[in-house]
Amino acid sequence: MSDPVETPTPKRGPVRFRRADAPRLQPDDARRQGEITRIAFQRLGREGAIAFLNSDNAELGTRPLDLATSSAQGFASVEAALGRLPVPAATEA
Repeated sequence: MSDPVETPTPKRGPVRFRRADAPRLQPDDARRQGEITRIAFQRLGREGAIAFLNSDNAELGTRPLDLATSSAQGFASVEAALGRLPVPAATEA
């Protein structure tokens, strides 16, 4: 029988990170984004929240996550829209 052929393990160099080209969120924007995400997850569950926050919404005229992150008024609009949605059976208490 022949010996199995060993394939050499590729050598990796040091991991280098580059700065992202996209600007970072301002602290207030990041706080609003985190808070609206938390509210949506509690109300709609993980999958429902992700779908709601990242899909264009006809009532709001844009993606809810973008609107909520942009201003306090936008946050209030998205929070109100979440409040008007029916609660899925799996997340009711």
